[in-house]
Amino acid sequence: MSGDATRARTDACGVAGRVAGSEDGDPALERAWDLRQDHPTEFARAVGALPRSPAATLLRGRLSQARLAWDDALRLSMEAERDIPDGTRWHARALEIIGNILVVLQQDDAAVSYLAAASDGYDRVGCQIGRSSSLQTRALLGFRTDREALPMLLEALELAETAGDDGLTGTILLNIVEAGERLGMPEAARQAYLDRALRLLRGSWRDGYVRARCFQADSLLARGDTEGAARMLRDIPDPSTIATLEARCATACTLAELALRQGNPERGVQLTRACLVEQLPACDEQMVRRTLSRCLEAVGDLRGALTEARLSADLHARQLGENASAKARALDVWHRTAQLRRDRQRQAARADRLEQALAELRAAHERIRELSIRDTLTGLHNRQHLLEVADGALADAGPQRPGQVAMIDVDGFKKVNDTHGHPAGDSVLRAFGQLLRSHLPADDLVARYGGEEFVVIRLPRSEQADPRADATGLVRDLDAFRAVSACTQWRDHRGEPLAPVTVSVGVALITSPSLEPALLHADQTMYAAKRAGGDRVWTADGCPQPAVSPRR
Repeated sequence: MSGDATRARTDACGVAGRVAGSEDGDPALERAWDLRQDHPTEFARAVGALPRSPAATLLRGRLSQARLAWDDALRLSMEAERDIPDGTRWHARALEIIGNILVVLQQDDAAVSYLAAASDGYDRVGCQIGRSSSLQTRALLGFRTDREALPMLLEALELAETAGDDGLTGTILLNIVEAGERLGMPEAARQAYLDRALRLLRGSWRDGYVRARCFQADSLLARGDTEGAARMLRDIPDPSTIATLEARCATACTLAELALRQGNPERGVQLTRACLVEQLPACDEQMVRRTLSRCLEAVGDLRGALTEARLSADLHARQLGENASAKARALDVWHRTAQLRRDRQRQAARADRLEQALAELRAAHERIRELSIRDTLTGLHNRQHLLEVADGALADAGPQRPGQVAMIDVDGFKKVNDTHGHPAGDSVLRAFGQLLRSHLPADDLVARYGGEEFVVIRLPRSEQADPRADATGLVRDLDAFRAVSACTQWRDHRGEPLAPVTVSVGVALITSPSLEPALLHADQTMYAAKRAGGDRVWTADGCPQPAVSPRR
């Protein structure tokens, strides 16, 4: 962290803290605290020179945390938290450190409680950087539990910017990029946050800068650009030299994925196994074990690959609150397949049984993959999957060979929830998704975009004499769906009848390989249809209307 940023952090936590407790503002304690993140060797020397006190005990706990001695870290931090007076800056720091340790120990509920108390404590003593840091960690846990994560990160960002801490600001920006990808933030907005994070982290936090570079390389690998990812990672240091645990894991996994793509899975095994000698947070451990499984499979170690895949799936299921036993049963097939493969090498007569087991393996792998791309309420594809596959699927789209996209919104859905309750609303959305899917061809991409909004993408058709001849096909299909929806007897979760459910639909042509411009036009057109009274299908300018439709 830069000197200016360090001074800003100290100032932000200073005046209010010094009047709150006898140790707040102690120069030796504050100097040691400021060294904790970026100067581990100097931090250890400074802590060793401190006289005994509750704040010094806390710093020893923080040093144990940096050394990954989690038991000592938790014991010392809780001892310090007990002895430091409430309402002081050091007490808030103790709460935050305990919360961060509990995250690593995968005790997320307890971690959230400690981090919330730390955030309140920092607020009472006027420490903006401390509050920003604890809000960020709570938001990271929130990705798995609620949709308040992104607003919480944005609040943390504002506090860090006000305090002038470039390192913390860059870190929060990077986490916003990762959260935005999960929550469907437009690519242009994510890229703007990422570019800004790189500028700030380059001069303030080496590990954070490395993590951001790896994030860009991951995006290039996802698009199949192995050479571009290799250039992005050319000067990335060895993961073992990276101080931050999360950055170390992310770097190792990215380098392992690149090695796998380049035909060197042995290097990937080496990188990922080096991470697993330490105790990791659940999200990092799941990522590392998933990457290790793929590398082990590539080198022919199926037993190891199956073991790591099972552990990864169990961690993933626990994070998402899904039924872990169902995934474990599916991954048992992987273990049986590994044994059968070894048997086939010894006995060629058992080849048929092996092929059957391999088919079960592929089916189990596909079922696990399907869990991650489906909306749990409607069974349709989710927003993340839609945005991930759209640009690749639309690679051939152009003015002479357009695709079509529709934004669909359930009219008056808030009234259903307010009048009949959320279970009734869920029942309507579930039945609505099934009805929508049944009215469209199987090769249309249908996804729940969020709340009561749905998106349909119809890919460009094969070359034909008039390339725009079928440009009104999606409009016709959705107009028919609209009519059926309006006359369907909808029912709540108890089977009781509800008022008719109508829809507003906006349709636009996709005339480039990027979905974003057409999706924006469709969204604007849908809102125009809604303002006009709803229960109608409207098209954006340039998208032909079917002759049978009187609308717009």
